Amino acid sequence: MKTEAQVDEIMQQIPKDWRERWCGGERSACACMGCVQIGNHAVIAKKINGTPYLGDPEYISENKLKEHAELYANNKITREEWEAWISRQP
Repeated sequence: MKTEAQVDEIMQQIPKDWRERWCGGERSACACMGCVQIGNHAVIAKKINGTPYLGDPEYISENKLKEHAELYANNKITREEWEAWISRQP
C-alpha cells in the first residue's frame, strides 16, 4: 500500500471533477467517464505515451497499462487507497 503522500500526489494529477467518483460497489455502477479509476488510467497512459487521453478506450486499456508494470504499479490507486484519501478530504 502506498503512503498518504504518494496517494495525495497521484490524486492531484487526476482531474478535479474525476477524483470523487468510483464505479461499482454499494454506490451502484456508473457509465460516466468522471470516475477516479478511469481518470487515473488516463494519467498513467499519458505518462507512458506522452499524450493526453482523447476518448479512445484502447488508450487507457488496463492490459496495455500493465505492460509497463513498474510505472503501472507505482501509480495505480486501489479502492482502499482512494477511500482513505476521501476520508482525509475536508
